[in-house]
Amino acid sequence: KTIPIWAAVLNRAVARLRATQQSGDAHQSAQKWDTDLHLPPWCSTNEQTQCDVQLNVWVDRLMEVLEEGGILSSLARDPNLKP
Repeated sequence: KTIPIWAAVLNRAVARLRATQQSGDAHQSAQKWDTDLHLPPWCSTNEQTQCDVQLNVWVDRLMEVLEEGGILSSLARDPNLKP
């Protein structure tokens, strides 16, 4: 479950960065960015819900650590990160 969680955190961080960029193309790209959590089918609904609740908190923490968010958008190119 760790890899899907990290993929979702990185994808949300990149989407957040792209949404804050000035150009219209970047905004459209951010809207298409997959920010969903894709856990394996054997994970319970309760477990998925608990992870979903924490995702934005983890994104906030990542953004704090990487104040220069341009690093994330250069690392994550289409297609979206998936486990």
